[in-house]
Amino acid sequence: MHLVKLCQTLNNFYFGLPLDSTGKIYKNIMTNLPPRFGKTYTLVHWASWILGQNQEEKIITGSYNDVTAEEFSRFVRDGITRKKIDPEDIIFSDVFPGVRIKQGNAAVQKWALEGQHFNYLGVGVHGSVTSKGGTIHILDDLVKGAEEAFNDLYLEKVWLWYTSTFLSRIEPGKRLLRVLNMTRWSKGDPAGRIIEANPDEWYQLKMEAMNTETGEMLCEDFLNREKYDEIRATMDDEIFMANYHQEPIDHKGLMYPNLQTYETLPRDEHGNLIFDWIGAYIDTADEGKDFLACGIYLSYLQKAYILDVYYTCLLYTSDAADEEDSV
Repeated sequence: MHLVKLCQTLNNFYFGLPLDSTGKIYKNIMTNLPPRFGKTYTLVHWASWILGQNQEEKIITGSYNDVTAEEFSRFVRDGITRKKIDPEDIIFSDVFPGVRIKQGNAAVQKWALEGQHFNYLGVGVHGSVTSKGGTIHILDDLVKGAEEAFNDLYLEKVWLWYTSTFLSRIEPGKRLLRVLNMTRWSKGDPAGRIIEANPDEWYQLKMEAMNTETGEMLCEDFLNREKYDEIRATMDDEIFMANYHQEPIDHKGLMYPNLQTYETLPRDEHGNLIFDWIGAYIDTADEGKDFLACGIYLSYLQKAYILDVYYTCLLYTSDAADEEDSV
């Protein structure tokens, strides 16, 4: 049933129908579903369905890298050109018999329909979208996994590509619809930053693998309770909650949820450093199995300014001794 809901939502979104009880019409939609629940596959079919509805639509998709971008593009293109093998099968040409890919213009990443100059472009993050404008923007899983989600530099590069390259690719005089499909990882991921910047402009369709109050699974065929419990027992809890419950990693368990930042330390009018005291908070490796953590700070007017952090971490172990280093 979750795919029915997803398809109905995308259908209403495309035709400019209300998506919630407020009756508001959205031009931006965000879909957050667990992995392997058919969200990308559904978007592939949605893209081909759109081109069947209107051959003048121009779709630009952005994915994690060029490989995933090519796969998305190939699936859309091949779905349109698919030949009927089983008479019982319903294929694209059965529904849209007059829509075909233009001969000689069917490259993997960029192609057009007959009678059109351009209909589809797929690019990876950091890829060029020069000279092409779209009426439909689809961003699919720009953050591959936890490693990228924890990398602030990578997230910043994705955001810069989105805002400076992808966002400006608009077909003049045409309506633009945007779809962002991804797992929610952190406040700094594209979904988090978009919500923070324009919370009222995006409709959010969020589905969790299991209803934590009732225990009801989103779809037993995709993920039953036994498999859910098995994955939860073996996967890091934060990553599990991000993947299967769309709970951003940095929204849970924060000791300092409103940690402020600073660019300069407190100084007087002459530029001299001012403070009440300088101290250190140390968590020692007293049990021999954990590591030492030390935060050195300057205190002024009941605010702590972190000056330095010392942390020991295990590099490797040998039969002779445990080797540690500090960062």
